[in-house]
Amino acid sequence: MKTRLSIWFTLTTCILFGQQTTTRREVVTLLHEQSVYLNSTSNGFAGGNSRLDYKIDLPPNTVEWYYMYSTTPTEGMNQSLGLVSQLTRLVDPSGLTALTINQLATPSGSGGVIDAFVMNYNARAAFYEKDMFGAWVYDTPGGYQEGTSINARQGKVKIDDIVTGTVYLGLKNPHYKDGVNVTFEAVAIVEYQEMDMSVWTAETKEIMHTAYYDGLIAEGMSHEAANAAANCFLEEMVSNYSLSDFSNMSEAEMEVIGQNIRNKCMTSLGGGEKSEEEKKGSTVGGMAWKAYENGDVDKAITYSEKALEYDPGLSWVHANLGLFSLIKNDELAALDYYLDAIALTKKDILNAEHFFKEYIKDIETAKVRYPELSGYEEILEQLKSELANL
Repeated sequence: MKTRLSIWFTLTTCILFGQQTTTRREVVTLLHEQSVYLNSTSNGFAGGNSRLDYKIDLPPNTVEWYYMYSTTPTEGMNQSLGLVSQLTRLVDPSGLTALTINQLATPSGSGGVIDAFVMNYNARAAFYEKDMFGAWVYDTPGGYQEGTSINARQGKVKIDDIVTGTVYLGLKNPHYKDGVNVTFEAVAIVEYQEMDMSVWTAETKEIMHTAYYDGLIAEGMSHEAANAAANCFLEEMVSNYSLSDFSNMSEAEMEVIGQNIRNKCMTSLGGGEKSEEEKKGSTVGGMAWKAYENGDVDKAITYSEKALEYDPGLSWVHANLGLFSLIKNDELAALDYYLDAIALTKKDILNAEHFFKEYIKDIETAKVRYPELSGYEEILEQLKSELANL
């Protein structure tokens, strides 16, 4: 059944392509706040650490990252930078508001100045290179220009060009005889797309409506009926389920839900569920038509009137009584019955096209069967007009 298959296809399509996505930004620590004492360069000649580097593996989806430092003169005299907490407070999780470096507060350094570099692996090797006498060969290593901070007691640096791979943060004490204590920290901002499976987006609903509508058209349903049924299906679906409800369902489970909603909509658009008493009306109405086909018009009228006692909403029985009245030369009664049939049929969105075609065909057939039939012209013209306007 085409529509049943389209239900599963539509739901899986919506789950794969129709979710509402939201941009989210988060703060990720690259280097925890820590302190290190950098010896003077003269001490470095003798094997002291006047230069150190720290490896940084930038996480996926990094859009920018920061490092901050501040100096003090004495080893162990550490500062509190709070870069993580500052960024957590300042970063807009939606990514709509840009963060400027001026929004970050850095504690004033009180020690000597340092140089800081963001380096690639090759520049890192040059950063530590000495000549045969133990003197540093490179005072300023190559690598990346972005991220360099020279001759400062404190610094806050934003990097947004180098956002993938592995880099190294190099710290250097350029002073010949004085050591310096450095507190530093590095933090990244990562951005990712978060899918909200609890929301039916306008795009998702349009996909569902179109697929279901096309399936009904393929089954031969009229455009008006297919549109009404698709509207009903969509309303029932979004009112009772979220996309996340279907994310772990099997094809069979989706089809059961879809078919139940289809049946509910078809029943509603077809005039609603019939009671046992009303169902008797349809049965008796069918018996009336059989009597007419057998040539007993009087019996057909009696049975039809009885059918309407059970269910006054049977549009096709009203039309049949209109036809029988024409055969009996009671044109006014025929007009009343057909007007009632037209009003009731227009309410039956799913079956209106079928019923109007049947009313027209029945009159055309009766014209041949009863050559003396008269008074049907205006009624036939109205029925054709109603059909054309569906």
